[in-house]
Amino acid sequence: MSKAGINLVANLSGVGALTVNGVSGDDTLTVQGTTAPDAFTISPTAVLLSTLQGVDMLSNIDALTVYGDAGADTFSVTPGAIPIRVVGDAPLGGATGDSLLLNVTTAVTFHLGLQAGAGRFDVAAAQPVTFEQMEQLAVDGDGNDGVTVNGTPGADAFALTALLAPDDFTVSLNGATVTYTDFASATLEGFDGDDAFTVAPLAGFTTDVIIHGGNQTAGGDTLHV
Repeated sequence: MSKAGINLVANLSGVGALTVNGVSGDDTLTVQGTTAPDAFTISPTAVLLSTLQGVDMLSNIDALTVYGDAGADTFSVTPGAIPIRVVGDAPLGGATGDSLLLNVTTAVTFHLGLQAGAGRFDVAAAQPVTFEQMEQLAVDGDGNDGVTVNGTPGADAFALTALLAPDDFTVSLNGATVTYTDFASATLEGFDGDDAFTVAPLAGFTTDVIIHGGNQTAGGDTLHV
């Protein structure tokens, strides 16, 4: 453990429970994983880690960043009162790699990032969760709320595909795919550009799908079901 601004490094051994208290000021906490596959359980009040001593209690922290380092890491994140940033790091790309599971009980909005494997989730009544260098994305709801997927100012390709459970589905936006489980509605926002929407429902699919094409240009927006 180290503290920015002062020449202090503390090595911990045999710690039963670790508490980090920022006390006052604009305090940020960064938690670093290992080169092995790590499993993180993250919330605004704790960061638990499968392979190392985690932070059992957080208080008076204004922002939290978690780095996976090398290895195919998993991040289970519950958003709340402070912004959370997760960085998968290596391996980059491919079907495997780092995975993020976001656990929510309110509505959530997805924003695609500028780089592959990057983006942001805005969760109602909580601070945002941003991610980078992430290969697999999933969001688990409570069955009562909706998800909104925001497009870009350019021409976007949306594809919503129903899964076997009645309120589970995937949404691919320009090749970035997120799996959503237990959501009552899904809204696809095209915004500007000539957007293409594909919806593939299954028998018994119960999620309401709302599509807003937005401001098209010469060709216009298209919908295929």
